[in-house]
Amino acid sequence: ETVLTYKIIIHNANMNIDPQSKATSMKSSSDVCFPLLSVSGESYWECFYVRNLKTSDQVLGSVIIFCSVMGLLGNILAFCYFWRGRCKTIPDLLYFAISATDILSVSLFSLVAISLLNDRKPMLFDNKVFCTASSSVIMFTARMSMFLAMLICITRTIAMKYPFCHIKQCWLIGAI
Repeated sequence: ETVLTYKIIIHNANMNIDPQSKATSMKSSSDVCFPLLSVSGESYWECFYVRNLKTSDQVLGSVIIFCSVMGLLGNILAFCYFWRGRCKTIPDLLYFAISATDILSVSLFSLVAISLLNDRKPMLFDNKVFCTASSSVIMFTARMSMFLAMLICITRTIAMKYPFCHIKQCWLIGAI
């Protein structure tokens, strides 16, 4: 794997490589560029040209797929267990909700691994609506999992501090 760093200067929409850099190729669509500054009509960018990431992509994709399979198996088993129990207690309801959100987030995140294993072909991520929706859902489910874990901690703390206090499920469902 090779990472080549170079700086470019943009003059009137023409790209020129900075002569001080050791870059051997022009900026391509696969480069990652970050703007540095803009002075009197010239924009300075720092770009990273990355080649031969296939091995890294294969390893990362395989690890994500393995973790996704394990996460899906565990969360589906937990979901079925708490579904059968019909969520009789508050912790059961919270664990049921966590397993449901985790199933959704792991399912969506595994699509990224499939793209990595297919030489970064965008597949579904080529669609702007799907890309925006999936990233929004992943962010929502991640935050919802954290919120539900916090609710478990709060309900446990209340149960230890005030052992005879009953928390109504309707309050908890309203918070979710």
